[in-house]
Amino acid sequence: MRLDFNYVIIDDDFEDDDDSIDVRNLINKIDLSLKNKGFNPNHHEYESKSEFERAISADNISTKRIDLYLSDNNLGDDSDDHDNEGIEIYLELKKSFICDFALYTRSNTSEIVKKMASYLVEHQYPGLFSRFTFIPRTPNNERWHDDVLVLLDHIITKREEMNNLRGLFAEKISKIDAHLRTVFASNVNLDDNLKAIINKIPNDRFNKSNIEKNQLDRLRQIRNALLHQDEQYDSVKQEYRIIFELESNKGKVMITEGECSKYRTQLNEVCREILSWS
Repeated sequence: MRLDFNYVIIDDDFEDDDDSIDVRNLINKIDLSLKNKGFNPNHHEYESKSEFERAISADNISTKRIDLYLSDNNLGDDSDDHDNEGIEIYLELKKSFICDFALYTRSNTSEIVKKMASYLVEHQYPGLFSRFTFIPRTPNNERWHDDVLVLLDHIITKREEMNNLRGLFAEKISKIDAHLRTVFASNVNLDDNLKAIINKIPNDRFNKSNIEKNQLDRLRQIRNALLHQDEQYDSVKQEYRIIFELESNKGKVMITEGECSKYRTQLNEVCREILSWS
């Protein structure tokens, strides 16, 4: 499973140690929140849009492996050349892939709203800002940090959905394994793995139950895949997924975060049935 959480933060305040205190405190809060949730935070900081673009061109960062982008909207002085540069970054990123993006600013929000409206009219794409969050940056206090942390919690919740499924499968399949070894102790060798044990279960046991042998074996394979495969981001469905090959060339299985409840239900039903055997 991928526990690294990579995020980019772009802010010209990094140019000055005094000006950057507010943003540094935000980074510390993000890192602490991620660590408390069991993730490994890794942030990339840039002082300008051009510096960020150079890093991408030089392959110093992979945009495909970034979980969150944060950017000040006006990067630099108050000249027109730097107005709305933050949103320009988002719109460029949006062309290539789906990303979570938080834009913050101390400036009046009316110009940002106009910019967003013009792009919506131009592209006729209502989903243009589907993963976009705008956060007013309140002066002289850090209350705006809370809005960023709320967004972070939302992203982590989606990531944890898959990790929770991993933990559940590891626990339930282990219980099934241990119970089958007890029930069929006379047929099972000490060094038999779960696949071998399933194959040794008499067919009449399945005929009298509500589950099938291939159903149980499929759950075993799903457990193995969940424990050994990293999730990938599906930019079409806009959710995480795990894809793996079934044994004996029986095709592929794709598990998306939206299907986690379905697999939890299947696993719980099979586990309940197996544990009732004596």
